[in-house]
Amino acid sequence: MKKKTKAKKITIICTAVAALVAAVILVVSVIADRATDPVEGEPVSSPRQTESGDRKTFLLLGKDRASGLTDVIMLVSIDTDSKSAAVLQIPRDTYARYTDKSYKKLNGAVSALGGADKLCRLISDAANIKIDGYVVFDLDVVVKLVDSVGGVEIELPFDMEYSDPYQGLNIKFKAGKQTLDGEAAEKFIRYRSGYVRGDLGRIDAQKMFMAAFIEKAYESMTPSTLLKLITSVFGDIKTDMSLFEMTEIALTVFDIELENINMLTLPGEDIRAGESGAWYYVISKSAAEKVFSKYFGAQAGEFDRGGIFVDPSSDDFVRIYDSDIEIYPLTVSDVIQNGIEIQKR
Repeated sequence: MKKKTKAKKITIICTAVAALVAAVILVVSVIADRATDPVEGEPVSSPRQTESGDRKTFLLLGKDRASGLTDVIMLVSIDTDSKSAAVLQIPRDTYARYTDKSYKKLNGAVSALGGADKLCRLISDAANIKIDGYVVFDLDVVVKLVDSVGGVEIELPFDMEYSDPYQGLNIKFKAGKQTLDGEAAEKFIRYRSGYVRGDLGRIDAQKMFMAAFIEKAYESMTPSTLLKLITSVFGDIKTDMSLFEMTEIALTVFDIELENINMLTLPGEDIRAGESGAWYYVISKSAAEKVFSKYFGAQAGEFDRGGIFVDPSSDDFVRIYDSDIEIYPLTVSDVIQNGIEIQKR
């Protein structure tokens, strides 16, 4: 990949800031004083005064089109001091005792707890980290983002075929290098049936997609395309951040080299519960502590002190929770150059 020089980055950012000043003046008057919060129906607070520091962390939640569950759960941490970032994918089937009901998968927590802000608090308390904001999006946003950069090129690991009339989903891709437009990209990130490890395979495929999208955005970014990326989706997302805050974040991210953006899956194992037969993903406590300490600034030994991520009545859950699972961070440049091996069912 041909990288931008530092001088080019500075020029792009300075020009973008100048353009954004005019845009923000026009747009903020329309959207900053919205009467109700997009998620909870509560009054919108004025722009947050975040604590000073060199790290900002955000929770990204992608809603499933059919069920409304948050089947994409990611924490993004940006360290402006070291000019690095980390994207942590949390499997949707992650076991968490956030409710007394039988359904304890993390993808149902937003609905059960009463909002994305409540899930932020749950994760923040358990991981002992500060979460500065959240974004809830659906797959229409993904389609818009991909089309706004002219599509993304991905090396598909094998032929992919799947049909689900109930979800209006018809997937048929050939193996090899493909340029995916927004609609095709949506199908690619939803596909899971052909992976040996199901949703964990899909999570790795989403890493491939994110790396390809970030590379394309880096190559094609100009002040106008940056504005288009942000303003075209702002009305379609639910967030507690202002347009100006999101713009600042975007400018920060695009000043980070691809080899300094790490992508990880929260370490753990999938297992079938004995009584219900449902599949869950159980976190490894010691490995999760290492991830949050290294990439999110948490204090070592503070992860999940309340034990919400384990069912103490299940020996199998406790075994995984107490195990030390290896961590596999991948940089965006690693994935672009080498891909990810995903086993076919």
